[in-house]
Amino acid sequence: MIGFAYYFVTQAYDRSLLDDAYALSAQVRTDADVGLHLNLTDAEMGSVLFDQSESNYFSIWRASGGLVAGHAALRPASDLEGVVPKWTDGVYFGQSVRIVSLARTKPEGYAVVVAQTTASRNRMLKHLLLAGLLPQAILLFLLAWWLSRQVRLDLAPLSDLQKAVEGRDAADLRHIPSQLTDLARTADIEHLGLAVNSLFDRLQLGIQAQREFSGNVAHELRTPLSGIRLQAEHALTLSTEIPVKARMNKLLAGVDHASHLVDQLLALAFADEAEHTVPLVRLELTEVVREAVLRHLPRADALVVDFGAEGLDIVGGVYVWGHRVLIDAVLDNLIDNAFRYGLLEMDRKVTVSISLEDEGSAARLAVLDGGSGLGEQNVDFYKSRWVQANDRRQFDGRISGAGVGLGLAIVARYAELLCAEFALAPRLPQDGLSASLLFSLRS
Repeated sequence: MIGFAYYFVTQAYDRSLLDDAYALSAQVRTDADVGLHLNLTDAEMGSVLFDQSESNYFSIWRASGGLVAGHAALRPASDLEGVVPKWTDGVYFGQSVRIVSLARTKPEGYAVVVAQTTASRNRMLKHLLLAGLLPQAILLFLLAWWLSRQVRLDLAPLSDLQKAVEGRDAADLRHIPSQLTDLARTADIEHLGLAVNSLFDRLQLGIQAQREFSGNVAHELRTPLSGIRLQAEHALTLSTEIPVKARMNKLLAGVDHASHLVDQLLALAFADEAEHTVPLVRLELTEVVREAVLRHLPRADALVVDFGAEGLDIVGGVYVWGHRVLIDAVLDNLIDNAFRYGLLEMDRKVTVSISLEDEGSAARLAVLDGGSGLGEQNVDFYKSRWVQANDRRQFDGRISGAGVGLGLAIVARYAELLCAEFALAPRLPQDGLSASLLFSLRS
């Protein structure tokens, strides 16, 4: 912009200055008496070189170097050749001037020099720059605003797509809503949305295949395990040899462990398949807890565990929205964990209890044991599948910690289906662990 303005302003003023030089050269005469001279009076010179805002100076020089008329300090360009005008910038009487030198050959060789101060052309250049820069600045601002707006509009679906994916957990494989990408101005973003949904479909198929595989394998293992148990029990009743009985007892223990694993795998498969099909009904927890105590009392007696329940005498009972099978499975897994991991030294009394508390707007169902707890490690770690506590002991014929690492994972998954909050915390003020489910009370 500056270059264009300077060029056109200079061209206009230089053209006017050159016209003055040609006008002077047209008034140069020669005769026998005077020789080469300027045929203009001072008044006529003032008219020819008149300028309202600038000062003009001139000089006329013979080809031999003699001054014909004008200012002696204003000399022609040293490299002036032919009839082509020569432009230079200089300083005259302390003022910046623009100088044009013009060589002529008739009536004899001479040079015309015209100089003009540059204040007006500089002002004109500034005015042009200001007049041009302001619209350009406005235009650039509007262009930048329009470009940023277009970029935002083009990238808005991509940002919405990013937020939709980032806001999901690992189990949420639903399709991205099509309206997030339908309004995209570029087809690439719409194709990206379709690619993400296609990826979700493939992941869903893979996860579903894994779930069906584990469930099918667990179901198919039940029959051979039952056959092995029957054969081992039959051999145990027929044989009188102590080594054979010992091996059969170990075989039965292995079958029990495998059966427990199969049951838990089936429980996980049920939880995965029943995510959106479990109906929640209004249940009275007192009765559920009482039946769970009766169900596990024989095993507690066999393990010499003091097993009981607290909070069964709450007036009016405690009602929650839940599913009887899921709550029974939660209690069975928590009680089984307490029996397996809650056993301490054989010279201390072992206690496991179920606690039911009405907290006003919520009800807390907890299984408490007197074991060593889960230590300082993050309790969420133990809610993962195939994770077991490291503390495993065997004493007085009782086995502690012989699980497979699925109990708490099952409880955590069932708690989600029951819309309950599952928590693991130290049992205070005593030693041990408190595994609890917090139900919101709804009328």
